Amino acid sequence: MNDYFHCDHLAANLAQQNPEVAFSEFHELIRRPWSERSWNPISAYSGQSQLWGVLTKLNRERAVLDLLSAEAETKFAYSFANGAREFIDPVADRGLLLRFAESGENQALLIARILSASNSGFWDLAFEILERFPTSEEIHEALSRGAQRMGEVSVGFSGPGIALSEIVSKLQSQLTPTARAWLEDLASRLRQRVKELAALELEQKINR
Repeated sequence: MNDYFHCDHLAANLAQQNPEVAFSEFHELIRRPWSERSWNPISAYSGQSQLWGVLTKLNRERAVLDLLSAEAETKFAYSFANGAREFIDPVADRGLLLRFAESGENQALLIARILSASNSGFWDLAFEILERFPTSEEIHEALSRGAQRMGEVSVGFSGPGIALSEIVSKLQSQLTPTARAWLEDLASRLRQRVKELAALELEQKINR
């Protein structure tokens, strides 16, 4: 971890002194295969990086779009779906994310995998992407996982219940037919999952 912060500090200083070189190095580094990686500036476990802070101050659009493009362009790019939630702001970057998603279904799927209901702006972006790709099952499922905060350790078994409460609330608002159909289907699945978890919890208490 100390090595990470050392590299991050050096890279941030370089970016301030020579932005073009820093953007070029960032572009190349996030496209390296795992076997050749020396340092990952975008990590789910590192928190916000100094380099990212400098790059986004210099040119946020360039930094965000380069990060997204790296994952879309090559299977060897760093896997950052969870980490990107710490670096990309669904509210501040809303326009960039939608523009990227509109460039193709694979790009939209990438955005759907990054989004999480833990972040502000999730529902607005999710509905926008659904309207643009209403028949994509992969995008629907990725957004459903995001709505449930799946993969986030801090949520644990409470995820389905939290998501169900939010969805029930959303269903009370004005929605497009596409958004309402997605939420109703997800709510139905979550109700079943909540029942299963409740039964499992009861069984564990009985067997103690």
